[in-house]
Amino acid sequence: MAKTGNYRIPFDVNGNQLDYPGWNTHEWRDNHEFVDTITFAGVYGRGRSSVTFELTRAGGSKVMAFVSDFTDMVPLMVGGSLYGRFTFVKKGQNYGVKLLEQILAP
Repeated sequence: MAKTGNYRIPFDVNGNQLDYPGWNTHEWRDNHEFVDTITFAGVYGRGRSSVTFELTRAGGSKVMAFVSDFTDMVPLMVGGSLYGRFTFVKKGQNYGVKLLEQILAP
């Protein structure tokens, strides 16, 4: 079950959200909502206990989405991209991004 709330999210030195904290964790940022266009990067990965999909934000940084959250986004994507309001979630020891609301026109 996804946990949203008041916790910090790991990021690397380039501002990419990490799905699991580790040796490359550069900073921890407070969880927050953000509005952006995300695009499926065509990459997925397996973590310790999760599968995530890599998404690229409009500015070029990366965020990760759990399979369960990504499958909710796919039907709303146009050309692999989605504009909306997002937040971060935690499942176990892993972190990802979740769509809160699709926004129809940027």
